[in-house]
Amino acid sequence: MLEILIAILPFALGIFHEWTSGILSVVLVVLIYLNSRKSKTFMIPKSSLFVATILLPLAFLVSPLWAVDKGMTVMGFVKFLPLPLFMVLLRNYDKNDKDEEDLFRFLPLSGAIMTIMSFALGLIFPKEGYFLVSGRLAGFFQYPNTFALFLLVALALMLLRGGKLSKIDLICAPVLLIGIILSGSRTVFILLFLFIIYYVIIAKEKKYKIMAGISALLVCAGAGIYVLVTGNTDTVGRFLTTSLSSSTFVGRFLYFKDVLPQIIKHPLGLGYMGYFYSQPSFQTGVYTVNHVHNDLLQILIDIGWIPGLLFCYVFVRGFIKADMRRKAVLVIMALHLLFDFDMQFVCMDLILLMLLFDKKEEGIEIKNRMEFYVTAGAGVLLSLYFTIPMFLSFINRDDLAVKVYPPCTKSHLVLLTKAETVESMDKAADNVLKYNDSTAIAYAAKARVSFSKGDIVEMIDYQNKAIERDRYGLQEYLDYIDMLAVSTKLYWEAGDTESAKYCTDKIKEVPQRLEEVKNGTSSLAYKIKDKPELDLPQEYVDIINTLA
Repeated sequence: MLEILIAILPFALGIFHEWTSGILSVVLVVLIYLNSRKSKTFMIPKSSLFVATILLPLAFLVSPLWAVDKGMTVMGFVKFLPLPLFMVLLRNYDKNDKDEEDLFRFLPLSGAIMTIMSFALGLIFPKEGYFLVSGRLAGFFQYPNTFALFLLVALALMLLRGGKLSKIDLICAPVLLIGIILSGSRTVFILLFLFIIYYVIIAKEKKYKIMAGISALLVCAGAGIYVLVTGNTDTVGRFLTTSLSSSTFVGRFLYFKDVLPQIIKHPLGLGYMGYFYSQPSFQTGVYTVNHVHNDLLQILIDIGWIPGLLFCYVFVRGFIKADMRRKAVLVIMALHLLFDFDMQFVCMDLILLMLLFDKKEEGIEIKNRMEFYVTAGAGVLLSLYFTIPMFLSFINRDDLAVKVYPPCTKSHLVLLTKAETVESMDKAADNVLKYNDSTAIAYAAKARVSFSKGDIVEMIDYQNKAIERDRYGLQEYLDYIDMLAVSTKLYWEAGDTESAKYCTDKIKEVPQRLEEVKNGTSSLAYKIKDKPELDLPQEYVDIINTLA
């Protein structure tokens, strides 16, 4: 049961979306109940790992007290509630006393099937971006890098299992290799290269050493030939352009540099999605990312220092206790999660928990199981309530989502972009700002509403707040100048020279504000694909010069 569950979950979009986690929580409670009926004892894990899995969702549940977004942060509770439930299932899992049974035995087959299916579906639906992202195979994760890591983890667990490889294993291995190459993930390719070297050194069977080396060389050679024939290095041959100066690699260090001061400044974190919403106000380069591309930093910026330190502790503790097979896979996952957001895919979290879990760890026997089911059931019901609006948002029914859960900022933002009248725009902006004070688009909308009503002082206040929250958004500065220029003209025509001068003074401040942003821009910002554009168009320069 557990082996099959782990093999199936990656097909459920990797359990990336909150609503998929909500459904998974229900499934896990049902499985815990069905499994416990056969057992005379019911155990709760007694370990720091279990405490960490409980702390993660609970931290999000209480974070509205200080989070950037008071409404959306509770979705972190929904997202990570499956973790403690899975730990309970894992602790009580009935393996029929077969210690040699491998909980990961279906993962290689799962990865191979996903590679074949997603490749075929990608050819059938190439433009949808579900299975192919910029030409790179993304599996059912819809994200090539984590898909590639999943394949490498499956491959490593299979090859390091020991004993003779089955016929299915020998079929799956090259398919997994091909899937990794098709993903175009440079980081995973480097990890694959290091793993093959490690495997060739430690493998006992000489024929497996040879097969592993030859398979890897053939797959790489095939990719190289493809590049020579097509000249395309953006997909299959992407690993051939691996460089320390690549935009994606440098970009990650820019994310890290920008987020570290925020982690120090906010010991309790910014809440779920807080990093995404507040990022434009502190970034020193041009980028828009949902996650910081480092799972340790993500925990620190989301829920603070204590959970982050606890995560480090349980990982190191679990690594020390793990056997060599699990140690090797843990190293692979640890190195990758330092440069990506793999742990936002809950199925990868569960694989990590299985690797860190110590089956010899003591447990606490629960005599009255009903207490557990009541507690777990309450948590799942709460999770399901939050799951509904996220699913409605996923299917683009944001109008219904905000009715089910009024603080659903994500949906309010969508409705704001669709507003067709001043009144609807004003209402949508207010709904956003009620729960989230860090979104530039809401303040920009309020500025336009104030401008339409002729309240220029209020417009200036709102637009300045929008600029503060989107420092690299050149369009916000241009809109500001446009509204001020119109206001200046109207004041002059009305004979209000004092107000006209006030508006022109505000216009004159814009170049200096842009210069300050330039001075605060990191040198790394000019080494990535999206470079800062902070120079005013000539027509706006002319407007400012006429006012000098």
